[in-house]
Amino acid sequence: MSTNESHDTNFNSPRVLIIGAGPVGLFLALKLAQSGINSTIIEKEDSTSKLPRACGYAGIIQHEFVKVGIYDKIKEMGGFISVGPCWRKPLVDNDSGGKDLGEVVAKFKKSKPVDPSMPAGSGTLHFPQARLSEILLKEVISTCRVDVRFNSDLENIQDNLDDTVSITVKDLITGSSFSLSGTYLVGADGATSKTRKLLDIPFSGYTWDRKLIATDVLVYNQSGEESLHPTSFIMNDTHFGVITPLMQPKPDTRTLWRYTIGLPVNDPRSNDELLAPEHVESLYENYMPGPRPLDYEITNKSIYSIHQRLASTMRRDRVVLAGDSSHICNPFGGLGLNTGLLDAMALHDSLVMILKEGYSDEILDIYSDERRRSFQMFVDPMSTYNLLRIITQDAEKRTEEDWFFRALKNGNRRILKSLEKNSAENWATDMRAILRADENEMQL
Repeated sequence: MSTNESHDTNFNSPRVLIIGAGPVGLFLALKLAQSGINSTIIEKEDSTSKLPRACGYAGIIQHEFVKVGIYDKIKEMGGFISVGPCWRKPLVDNDSGGKDLGEVVAKFKKSKPVDPSMPAGSGTLHFPQARLSEILLKEVISTCRVDVRFNSDLENIQDNLDDTVSITVKDLITGSSFSLSGTYLVGADGATSKTRKLLDIPFSGYTWDRKLIATDVLVYNQSGEESLHPTSFIMNDTHFGVITPLMQPKPDTRTLWRYTIGLPVNDPRSNDELLAPEHVESLYENYMPGPRPLDYEITNKSIYSIHQRLASTMRRDRVVLAGDSSHICNPFGGLGLNTGLLDAMALHDSLVMILKEGYSDEILDIYSDERRRSFQMFVDPMSTYNLLRIITQDAEKRTEEDWFFRALKNGNRRILKSLEKNSAENWATDMRAILRADENEMQL
């Protein structure tokens, strides 16, 4: 790993430049390295992010973790499987002066608990994004094919005439600038992507009129709490949200949880006011089950605006976008990071075909079109209605009238299978299958 003491690498071409050392950039670099392609990662922060962000991974991502060799490491570091979320009414007072979780109004029905051996794809994998980034960073360094440069800020992009792309980067420690060149540049630098802004790519969509406060908090688990559905969506018109474990919850022990709580419409208070200990505690009073007074320890907290936005293209000449730099959605349902990792999978396959197999880089247009289509057809509407379903004054009425909740409650296999089919057809992108289909179409 480089910390900017040297700006000349010994890597032979092809080399891919990646902006952003988040999980999408690191995951892409790892897959490229395992396919024999070198990369350099540029990251303006001094380390990977520790903020409370994504923490749930779908089966398709778990199988990919197995392929790249990190699934067992995730398990060793505390990752665990559950069958998925349930939806609840707000908390209720109990006879002991504390509060209990509200009534479950909908959940995914399973005939048996999760397999304790945790085979990939057997449920939802719980593991904090920050810990995933730690694993990925160690893995990419161990390949000896990835040069990671922290404290380095992208300043300029130049698409050259000699089939390369060059960037100017500022060393944030010394204040000096240096140049790097590569065959392609990947912008995986998040929702405020400088890559996207330098290319002047529109990022259309909207921002919700509510913010979220996300906290990682150590709490004591009461005996007898439901373990099969530890993730609970709390249905409320103001302080809606989700409670989900970051460590496998065990009764009568203290473990780490993520509490993500919605704030009132257009709340005028500053982030400092919203994150003040007395405000967070006031939210917990109506959101955290257990006896009173509350006993907890916050390890991390942050305020988030929530958006639904999509870049007008994910490819501009020799520069491509992936992850939040190209699309963002609200976090309810875990579609954000999972979609970014699916971008990385599709982009890896595209770059391997171009750099190792002689395909034209026109396939990057297909990558852009297909990943944008995935967001428009699946991620955006699914995440939007995931959130709208839980913002309600009357959870009972909402679950009686909404088709999705009725399908869960009634076990309607036809509707549930249609949801699985929608996910299978519109979420991931198999670039090789798409190219084969297009070639067959042209031959007809």
